[in-house]
Amino acid sequence: MKKIKGITLAIILTGVISLGSSGTAYSQKTTVLQFESWLPTNIAMYPSIQAFYKGLENATGGAVKVQLNMGGSMGKAGDTYHRTLQGVNDIGHFNPGFNTGVFPMWEIFEYPVHCPSTEQLARFQIAMYDKGYFDKEFGQVKIVGLYNVGAYILYSNQKITTINDLNRLKIRTPSQGWVATCKAIGAVPVTLPTGEMYLALQKGIVDAVANIWDAVRVFKLKEVSRYVNELYLMTTTHVYAMNKKTWEALPKAGKDYVNANWKDFSLKCARSSEVLIPEFKKEFLSAGSNKEIAGFAPGELEKLDKLLKPVWDKWIADREAKGLPAKRALADLYKIMTDEGQVNPIVGYAP
Repeated sequence: MKKIKGITLAIILTGVISLGSSGTAYSQKTTVLQFESWLPTNIAMYPSIQAFYKGLENATGGAVKVQLNMGGSMGKAGDTYHRTLQGVNDIGHFNPGFNTGVFPMWEIFEYPVHCPSTEQLARFQIAMYDKGYFDKEFGQVKIVGLYNVGAYILYSNQKITTINDLNRLKIRTPSQGWVATCKAIGAVPVTLPTGEMYLALQKGIVDAVANIWDAVRVFKLKEVSRYVNELYLMTTTHVYAMNKKTWEALPKAGKDYVNANWKDFSLKCARSSEVLIPEFKKEFLSAGSNKEIAGFAPGELEKLDKLLKPVWDKWIADREAKGLPAKRALADLYKIMTDEGQVNPIVGYAP
């Protein structure tokens, strides 16, 4: 009898020690995934990111949690995708445009596409993804989110109202598509990390910065620019990708949750920036008495079609030479966009 009691007591003590070290019965089995982004927590889509990964935690009954590492705390933005492949992070938030040549078909969205609505363009991106155009280049990861940050505007300290005003203007550009476009319109592309935009504009290293309305607040460009030109041309795309081994190790409930919700998550991220544009405009104008939001004079934007046609011709030729269906993809995107009422959706191209 004493022996049985001793065994029982040992079992109880073992349980107490186990619970004492972990807090809960299931926490020893909890997997914490490392998410990384080069952007800070004050970006418009941050609440959507938090909600999506909290949903993953709930769907798995707490078995999977996600640690959000923001502000480039895990390394340089341009290396995020490679860290995802290597498993340094489990989920990487990166801009494909930072990885020239790695995503040749996806780069279609970082060339002269005209779509003022961030959410609508995200729908077009998902539609093209569903057609399989990006299967090969995204084949090493699991896509858990993709969208764009909205059509770009120009921050500057000189008024821009004509295409000629862009001639020889040094413009900070975020991707290869922007580099090609700037050259075509006579501007000088300057490639700089996002974190260097403020000082570059302040010190005159660049004459203008191509970015979105969020940059008024997130990167404080309202402090170093007098004018905004509402160009609303092109964008920068964002992708959330999960390491393949991490994806394969997820419990079924986690995979089901991601598969059922990633597209809606993408649209929410896109929408989060768009709804704040009126607020960002007000914030910019209230940052000083000399602030002004300008636009192009009538007929100026139409001049871009002729200037940008060679950009698309080269985009198609370069990819077709590698056996990629660039011509068909561009025609599909044009049809998808015009079917939803977009006018001149791909500047410089017509099927």
